[in-house]
Amino acid sequence: MAHHVSTECSAYSLWNKLEGLYERKTIGNKAFLIRKLVNLKYKDGTSIPEYLNEMQSIPNQLSSMKMSLDDELQALLLFSSLPESWETLEVSLSNSAPDGIVTMSQVTSSLLNEELRRKNSATQINSQALVLENRGRSKSKDRSGSHVGRSKSRSRKNIVCYNCGEKRHYKNQCKQPKKNKKRGKEVEHTKSKDNITAIVQGSDYLILSTSNDIFSCVCQDLEWIIDTSASYHATPQREFFATYSSGNFGVVKMGNYDTTNIIGMRDIYIKTNLGCKFVLKDVRYVIDLRLNLISVGRLYDEDFDVRFHKGQWKLSKSSLIVANGKKYHTLYRLQAKACGEQLDTTEKDFSIELWHRRLRHMSEKGLQELSKREVLPYLRDVCGPLRIKTPGGSVNVPSISGALYFITFIDDFSRKFWAYALKTKVQVINVFKEFHVRVERETERQLKCIRSDNGGEYTGLFNDYCRSHDIQHELTVPGTSQHNVIAERTNRTIMEKIRCMLSQAKLPKRFWDEALRTAVDVINLSPCTTLNGDVAEHVWSEKDVSYRHLRVFGCRVFAHVPNNERSKLDGEPESYQEAVESEQKKKWFIAMQEEMDSLQKNRTYDLVQLLEGSKALKNKCVFRLKTQEYCSQPKLEEQARLVVKGFGQKKGIDFEEIFSPIVKMSSIRVALGIAANLDLEIEQLDVKRTFLHGDLEEKIYMEQPEGFKVKCKENLVCKLKKSLYGLKLAPRQWYKKFDSFMIENEYKRIALDHCVYIKRFGENFIILLLYVDDMLILGKDMSMIYRLKKDLSEPFAMKDMRPAKQILGMQISRDRRKRKIWLSQEKYIEKVLDRFSMSNAKPVGSPLAGHFKLCSDQSPSSDEKEKMQKVPYASAVGSLMYAMVCTRPDVAYAVGVTSRFLTNPGKEHWAAMKWIFRYLRGSSKICLSFGGGPPVLTGYTDADMIRDIDTRKSTSGFVLIFAGGAVSWQSRLQRCIALSTTNAEYIVLQRFAKKYYG
Repeated sequence: MAHHVSTECSAYSLWNKLEGLYERKTIGNKAFLIRKLVNLKYKDGTSIPEYLNEMQSIPNQLSSMKMSLDDELQALLLFSSLPESWETLEVSLSNSAPDGIVTMSQVTSSLLNEELRRKNSATQINSQALVLENRGRSKSKDRSGSHVGRSKSRSRKNIVCYNCGEKRHYKNQCKQPKKNKKRGKEVEHTKSKDNITAIVQGSDYLILSTSNDIFSCVCQDLEWIIDTSASYHATPQREFFATYSSGNFGVVKMGNYDTTNIIGMRDIYIKTNLGCKFVLKDVRYVIDLRLNLISVGRLYDEDFDVRFHKGQWKLSKSSLIVANGKKYHTLYRLQAKACGEQLDTTEKDFSIELWHRRLRHMSEKGLQELSKREVLPYLRDVCGPLRIKTPGGSVNVPSISGALYFITFIDDFSRKFWAYALKTKVQVINVFKEFHVRVERETERQLKCIRSDNGGEYTGLFNDYCRSHDIQHELTVPGTSQHNVIAERTNRTIMEKIRCMLSQAKLPKRFWDEALRTAVDVINLSPCTTLNGDVAEHVWSEKDVSYRHLRVFGCRVFAHVPNNERSKLDGEPESYQEAVESEQKKKWFIAMQEEMDSLQKNRTYDLVQLLEGSKALKNKCVFRLKTQEYCSQPKLEEQARLVVKGFGQKKGIDFEEIFSPIVKMSSIRVALGIAANLDLEIEQLDVKRTFLHGDLEEKIYMEQPEGFKVKCKENLVCKLKKSLYGLKLAPRQWYKKFDSFMIENEYKRIALDHCVYIKRFGENFIILLLYVDDMLILGKDMSMIYRLKKDLSEPFAMKDMRPAKQILGMQISRDRRKRKIWLSQEKYIEKVLDRFSMSNAKPVGSPLAGHFKLCSDQSPSSDEKEKMQKVPYASAVGSLMYAMVCTRPDVAYAVGVTSRFLTNPGKEHWAAMKWIFRYLRGSSKICLSFGGGPPVLTGYTDADMIRDIDTRKSTSGFVLIFAGGAVSWQSRLQRCIALSTTNAEYIVLQRFAKKYYG
């Protein structure tokens, strides 16, 4: 269309041109519109206002062609377009028309009223049908005591005998022998399972599908059906419930009009196929159901996001995928296991059975007392008594540590007690000394009196110690254990708990010491009758007690490895000792030997005597399994690297300055623009063992590596001559070594970027860019590039990557014939989208839509703030920031705005972040193109006007174009408030000039 109107100079001439092209007043156009008007027909179900608009648009077009239609003619045409279902309205309107004349306004008004009436009528019919379906049979009885249903037909054709199952008579009129009552109930339940249709609870309805697909598949305990029509979660499995509340929660109506009650309801903890755990709240327990149902509506209420797409479904929360599954016939299924009581420590489980075991089989009264004090959640039912075969006599088996006895100390006031395992009774005095010091330091009070039996271990040295510390020692009469009843009763309680715990955990008797310490811990946390239900630990310490650390004795445990101590790959030794003891010790030793040979070949250190006042740094060997991707058949190879523990270095002693420059992204883009315009070669090199090439000027000492200490020189240390990985100086020393090499070879360093070097050879030149250990080499003459590679390979170990295809996560592609180079991050963007579950998001056309008015007032508080802390907002901003810095100037403003709310992001801020992800989803293949324009720098600047709601400041933006592609850009909030748009423009111009010309 543009080529028809490109020569028009005014809006008036442009409009006339378009009108002449597409709305010419020809006979053909008029005939076409009249034919369209006559053939237009209304279809039932179509919106009347929409149909009237479509009908009226045709006369309007004819009117613009200076052809008018009579109002009555339009009304009659509208009448004739109605189907037979509207015949009653036509007759009514025709009879009421004065003199047989009908107008368009009358017909339009009648049609709108009739549509409204039909909608209301349909709603009432559906409501009445639903009410009748819900009522079912009433519970009223006739004189004979039989149940009579009053909401259904009274005809005997619909009556079914509950005894024989035949129709046309009641159970009390049945001539067949009466069946067993219990068996009859089982028959009813069996029948009711055949065709489940609805769950009714008051005014809430849970609709279940009854297609053959449901019952043709065998329902597993691990399988749940994702139901979009269900009002609640439901299951027939009682054992799934972590906690359980029985009662009457409504009824389930079956397809044969029998009903069964919802007899329970509570939460279920499930573990999904992806290993995530979450809670299904208020699940209905319906014993006659055949499927486990998950309500999509309830999931939405709990802030979950459920998506269905092409036979698959996904459940996520805050961008974290919790579960997924596939479609089976017409059902979406989830493979998940009910966790019951086996939950992680981070999850809440209020199961009475679990707490009963955690508290070492505490009585129901004790559990209820803890529940009343709100230490534990309300618990209703206690598990049944344990049947344990208790061995007679005392435990005389040595513990793992070799102990045969234990001694207990009890505080008479708080009833707190301590227990110690003993190998011999001679240890009693030493244990008492330890206990004495401990309790006096805890309470800052003096121990005044102690009571014990008359055993030999409590006389002699024990008495001497008590007298020396002014402790009154009371001894009971021999043979009268009842005089020390508290201690004796406590010892009996301990032995009972030890036997019970060992029996339930199925552990051998040698674990009695561990069971003893566990029993002591729990007894001190149990309510005591003497303390009026209080807890001994609380009375002793006067602090609130916690039960979060308690676990079932003997349950499986897993050692938590902190993130900073984890390795990326399994099977990698964490220390020298693990390496030499592993199955692959020969390969690991070869890798370590190669590392040490490399250090010696490089003359990294000398063995010297440590100077007085100096300190030798520690070191460790880091082991890695790395894939050799450049081989014909990629394989894993063991690698070892000696790393200095540089955190022991101190500024001013071991180093002064550690800054090391890297090449700017803008320099890489400018170099690619030059290469595209001049058709230069682009080669890539990678430096092996980069930091080992740097020379050290400071005196730094290191201990000899473990396993490689020189014989007869173990007392010597390594004086480092070259840098090692882990030293804070290593990056800087490497750069200084490389820089001196380039200067010696007559390469000039660019003043604006100290990692860009250039050398001229007459009309030819070579450009080298350095990013730590990655190099890009650009030049016209390939022989000169080969010569530079050879020169670099002499002092440094290099890996030739040949023509550059990728650097720093950016893909480089080119067309030598057209002199074009493209720089993109498609793989990186797709990886980021997949990480934040946005791979299947619907694309949008702009980085940030205009309806986003982001400000700090949208930041959450209280409960919502806790939810938003789980959202990976800062991580998302950082991921987008790298894409923006490298290749995506189009998202610079959007990322800059969203990054202002990192400290406390809200839902609106996260929605804006997801909008950016959706934009990248549709534009991941967008790349920077170089070579399509002249090699001249061209800058563009712009600024908005007080768009930031919080500060009322303007945003500056500018971009620099070179060789047809953007090489530098920026979007930043201005530091001062602009008084006008002109003022804002001057501010951005000043910043642009200062950055590139100052």
